[in-house]
Amino acid sequence: MELYFRVKDRAIKRFYFTLTGAEDSTTDIDIPIKQFQARRRSGRPTYLSVTVPGIQYAGEIADRANGQIIVYMSYVLDGVESIREEIVRVDLEDISIYEGPRSRSIILSGHRTVTPNQQSFTLTKHMYKATIGGRFQFRFNYIDPYISPGDIITAGGETFVADNITYNVWHNRMTMEIIEGESSISSESSSSESSQSSQSSSESKSSESSGSSYSSWSDSSESSESSDSSESSESSESSESSESIP
Repeated sequence: MELYFRVKDRAIKRFYFTLTGAEDSTTDIDIPIKQFQARRRSGRPTYLSVTVPGIQYAGEIADRANGQIIVYMSYVLDGVESIREEIVRVDLEDISIYEGPRSRSIILSGHRTVTPNQQSFTLTKHMYKATIGGRFQFRFNYIDPYISPGDIITAGGETFVADNITYNVWHNRMTMEIIEGESSISSESSSSESSQSSQSSSESKSSESSGSSYSSWSDSSESSESSDSSESSESSESSESSESIP
């Protein structure tokens, strides 16, 4: 963890995808992806969807139809990989092949329920904050690979238990959104939360360039695309330019 804090702001971030093969009596395979979306939830199934460009890996994927799909995040500093951490793993459940007139792709998705040990983290530099339905919601233009649902999060002057963590990554863009659980620790009173929730629900939903919409209030000067809590294939932009999916 100490190494992470030393390199996280200076390192190039990269993401890698592995499809395991032991379940089908074969080897693991690393496959290039162009985007992924994940939703990790406390006590409920984690969801992951990855998009593989082209269909050249269709045969290898079919040979590992019972495998697990895993996304790793690495930190590269001065050309050397300093850290590589698994950020999400699920059981492969669906293989969809899309062939259009101009492009082809394979989408792999699945679920898995895990219950990690609770830890405490302090996060800075959020790009978005809201209170919806009395629950805090924070969005960041980076991904912390060590945070899990159920952890105690301190951000923007609030402390709460994370219930839902959503990742959206596309090329050099990424967002991480954390949503508070129903029963949590908060520095604000319930009446204040209720007032803010009413305010956010009464605001009109504005459509952004991605076609997404959000009903909420924001306390930052940066606007961002919506990261919907549904299992969608939309991706959100990040202001960082050093991240990549090889």
